[in-house]
Amino acid sequence: MAKLRGDVSRLQTQGKAGENVTAVSPQSDLFKRLQQENADLRKELQAEKQAVQLTGDEGRKAIETSEDIQKKLQHFEEENALLKKAVLALDSKLQEAGDVKGKLTAARKELEQKDKLIKQKDAMIAQQTAASDRMGRAAKEADALAKERIDLLFNQGVLCTKTGMYSDAVKAFKKVLDAQPAAADVHFNLGVIYDKNLPDREKAAYHYRKFLELDPLNTSADKVKLWLVALETSE
Repeated sequence: MAKLRGDVSRLQTQGKAGENVTAVSPQSDLFKRLQQENADLRKELQAEKQAVQLTGDEGRKAIETSEDIQKKLQHFEEENALLKKAVLALDSKLQEAGDVKGKLTAARKELEQKDKLIKQKDAMIAQQTAASDRMGRAAKEADALAKERIDLLFNQGVLCTKTGMYSDAVKAFKKVLDAQPAAADVHFNLGVIYDKNLPDREKAAYHYRKFLELDPLNTSADKVKLWLVALETSE
């Protein structure tokens, strides 16, 4: 191709200089070489053009790929930022959950302690109630025993009076009065003993008055009044 270009160049130079230039026949080797060279040149230009075009397409694709990668990287960074925020939020929630769990644990322990104290208090109340019940029963039993004792002493005083044991009767009746100062029937019996059996007008009058004061509607009240008048008017 370089030789052909040199021949063409010489012909062009001769033409410009006014020299006689031999006409190129289509059947000549030079013409054929020119045609072949022209064809080869077209192929070479076409190949270069395709190469250039290919390089341009690849460049555009590379640019597009780069832009796509940039977009994906930016999207990844945005997602990464969101993920970091989500992780921080989750850490905060976990911290709050840990705090709540700690508070719940403390509250549970406090509740268990209160339940324990309540059970202890209930047990104490139950014990106190049982003790109170026992004390109540004991008090009732004591009252019953005291009443029984008083009844025994009263019956002892009556029996001693009937058998003439007036001093013993007085002792028994006085023990009854120690337990029951307002026993009107005991004052009646002592008044009779001091009036009829162990003469002592002052004591007899005292017990008659107590009897009338404590039981003024008793069926024996009128009789006792007469006895009292007799004591007060006698010498």
